Amino acid sequence: MPTLVIDRRTSVTETRGPARVPCPPRLLAWGTGLLVCLIAGGTAGHRWYAGPDRVAADFLSACREADTARIERLLEVSFRRSAPAGELPRLLRRLHERVPRTVHAEVSGPRSSGGLVTERDHHMVLVRFAGDSQAAREHRRFSLTLERGPDGAWRVAFMPTYTSLFTGLDGGQGAAFLDSAISQSLGRRASLVAGWRNRAPRSRGRK
Repeated sequence: MPTLVIDRRTSVTETRGPARVPCPPRLLAWGTGLLVCLIAGGTAGHRWYAGPDRVAADFLSACREADTARIERLLEVSFRRSAPAGELPRLLRRLHERVPRTVHAEVSGPRSSGGLVTERDHHMVLVRFAGDSQAAREHRRFSLTLERGPDGAWRVAFMPTYTSLFTGLDGGQGAAFLDSAISQSLGRRASLVAGWRNRAPRSRGRK
């Protein structure tokens, strides 16, 4: 395209820049097709998942809103499969009646020991209770545990997270409440939940 230049005498002169060489249509079409194939080939067969901190933020947001349907979708698949049809929503509603609505994430990172990362498929988030709850006044916290599944998706590990949550809220009584709620809701399937154990005292039977 011609370039207009104004010289010192205010007269207008016209200069021309280097001529552009048009790209042949066939070459342009071939290059565009190759780029599309590379993009499609690079993404075919792959699914993209949210990172652990994003999943943790979604979980804590759902806890603040007591949105148990959303919480259920964020839990590990093995736990969801262990619950009889219709029981998991009821269990979550019962549990979250006791969970404070105000919580804040403080620190997060992969599971480590002595400063070294030991398990890259496990991610920990330290969560502080806030608001007007007694747990907040006593500066209590719990650990939110996330696990990366075989499909690459990060999900909330139920037993480690909820055991830490209810222990942080009410010590041993909180842990006992969790075990009792799981036992009543899942029945015999409670034994299928990884990390679950019934801490209730066993009946000794009749003498």
